[in-house]
Amino acid sequence: MAVCVSSIQHWIEQMDNPYWNMSPSLTPIVNINTYCGYYQICRRYLNSLHLPASTLWPCMEYDTCYCVHCHGVRGDAMYYERGTPSKLYALPIGWVRFPLK
Repeated sequence: MAVCVSSIQHWIEQMDNPYWNMSPSLTPIVNINTYCGYYQICRRYLNSLHLPASTLWPCMEYDTCYCVHCHGVRGDAMYYERGTPSKLYALPIGWVRFPLK
């Protein structure tokens, strides 16, 4: 499940998060999501939807933040080739992935 960036714009404007502008060199590599302001905003928004617990994977370690900051810290490429035949695809920069069961 991805959360639309425009649907959480009001959450971003209301947040005063010290991690929002943290430099990648200062961010611990261990569980990047814990220190990402954008991820925290998306997680709060997801929790505000009050979805049944049975719909989401219970462990947050499989959540993936694709904000520019986390993308840079992970060192991901912008594009990957996958499949047979090989196809080029782009990572969903600006989104957060919350896995479904």
